[in-house]
Order: sequence, then structure tokens, then C-alpha cells
Amino acid sequence: NNNEQKHLFETMLRNGQRLLRLINQLLDLSKLESGKMTLQSRPEDIVRFLQEIASSYESLAVYKQIKYFFYSQVQELIVTFDHDKLEDVIHNILSNAFKFTNKDGQVILHFKTNKKSAIITVKDTGIGIPANLVDKVFDRFYQIDNSHTRNYEGSGLGMALAKELIELHNGRVLLESEQGKGTTDTVILPLGRAHG
Repeated sequence: NNNEQKHLFETMLRNGQRLLRLINQLLDLSKLESGKMTLQSRPEDIVRFLQEIASSYESLAVYKQIKYFFYSQVQELIVTFDHDKLEDVIHNILSNAFKFTNKDGQVILHFKTNKKSAIITVKDTGIGIPANLVDKVFDRFYQIDNSHTRNYEGSGLGMALAKELIELHNGRVLLESEQGKGTTDTVILPLGRAHG
């Protein structure tokens, strides 16, 4: 059956991509630990950057029947950042939001600025994280392992790496979550030339 073969090949491709992503994350962590990770920062319109990432999740939102929105407070803002590194961070946060949000849920990507910082927020109405485990999300290799999350397990590397990549930009990652109600991830990047 052609459909079965197509599904099998898509699964193989997806698993191969996941393995490659994990290998790249391990390499990035190794570079961070050895102090050899450097940013290739350049000025770029962060609103357009986020729009392009946001659009890549539209078909997934339709497939999972999730309400999905991107809002920006401003039409354009030039920020100095490493395109590839920040792209990895936002993809990781967005993919988590979709992974942990069920049908009829909602995922919102929002951007604003307070003149000192660029603030990127991803808010979902997903399964959330128990309060006593929120801090563990940023621990390398830690898996929140209970029946609530077992079906959604990942490598345990994503958010730890995201936090370190944002700190390399002299920024911060904040996470708020409530079990059964959802999660909000916030990435705060300094404006100006203090980073990169």
C-alpha cells in the first residue's frame, strides 16, 4: 500500500531528523562546556525572523487542530543576534508547545519590546508541568518521568541548551507552568551591542 509506505518513510525521516538534532545538541553542549561556542551575530529584523519561524508551524496546527497565533507589538525591530542559534531556541520552544498541547488547545507566539529588551513569548494551553518539576526543565538529560508526560518524552536536552544559548546572548529564559493549564516560555534578549 502506497499510503503505508509513505507513512513508514515519513516516520523513518522524522526519526533520522530527531537523531541528527540530538547529535547536534550534544555537539553544541560540548562546545559550550569547552568555551569554544561563539556567536555569529548580525543585525536583523527580529519580527520578520519570527514570522518565518511561525509560518512553519501552521500546517502542524491545522493537523493537530490547535488554535495558533503570532502577534507582534511592532512591525519591525533590528536586533543583533545569531540567526541559527536563536532559530534553534525558538523551534525548540514552539515544538514543545505543540507537543504538549492537545486538540482544541491554543499556542500563541508573541513579540514585544520595552526599549531595553526584545521579549519573545510562547504561551500554550497544554498539559503543563508540576510546580515541583519546573526548575528541572533546564537540567541537562533530566526527564520529567511520570504518566502525565511519558507519551511526550524527548531527549531532555532542548531547554537546557536553549537556556545556555540565550545566556550566551546575555539574555534570559523564563518558564512558568501550571499542571493542566499550560506553559509560558519567555526569551529576553538585550537590545544594543551588549551581546554577540
